[in-house]
Order: sequence, then C-alpha cells, then structure tokens
Amino acid sequence: MKLNYALTCDNAFTDESGRINIIQTFENIKASDVPAIHPKFTVITNYLFENDSEKGQEYTQLIELFFHDSNEMIASLSTKATPPSASTSINFIGYFVGIKFEKYGIYDIKIKLNGGDVKTLSIVVEKDGNNK
Repeated sequence: MKLNYALTCDNAFTDESGRINIIQTFENIKASDVPAIHPKFTVITNYLFENDSEKGQEYTQLIELFFHDSNEMIASLSTKATPPSASTSINFIGYFVGIKFEKYGIYDIKIKLNGGDVKTLSIVVEKDGNNK
C-alpha cells in the first residue's frame, strides 16, 4: 500500500458515495496562553492499494500525538477498517477532542499502519500575537 496523503484539519467526514470532505486544513494552532485546550482536530489519511492481495483485509491505523522536544505522548487513537474488495483505496479519519497542549512548540503526529511506521506530521502551537 502507498500513502496518498496525510493531513490535519478542523473536521472531515465521508459522504454517501464514500468521498471524503475535508474542512480547513492547518499546520499551526494559535493560543493566547498555555496550557491551551484545542476543542477538536482531525487527522486524515488515504492509502492506495497497489495490488489485489491488499484488498479486503482488515487494517489498523494508530495515531500518536507527541511533544517533539521530549517525545512525551499526549494522546493516541486507533482505528480499524476493512474496505470492500472492489475498493482501490482506504480512508482513515481520526478525531482528537479536547487535547491539552501544555507548552508552545512543535508536536509530532506519528501514524502507523498495522504496526509499521508510515508518516510523521507536525503541528506547531504558537503564541497568538493578536491577544494582548
């Protein structure tokens, strides 16, 4: 399988035909102060099946959120999916709700599929310059 894309956004959902709808992608979170609680963000991934033997199996995706400097895990979630054998790709949508960011800085989102490392995304929690 090949990872087509992985991204962070405010929200995402699939419609009745299986297409994924992505709302407001981002890489930065502005916070007036820390610790800051972010109400919700979503991690989306899409994988392409490169051969027929990959179709129709169960896949487990693990997403782990870490503070970059200390490698301290903040949160994790696991999602399972078994796409129909006629599918050419598989989507995963992971919702993180009420995540507390203790510090400003870089946070890594580590994505694993069936136990193997796939991709690491980063988001930056930074001071909101508009608040005094």
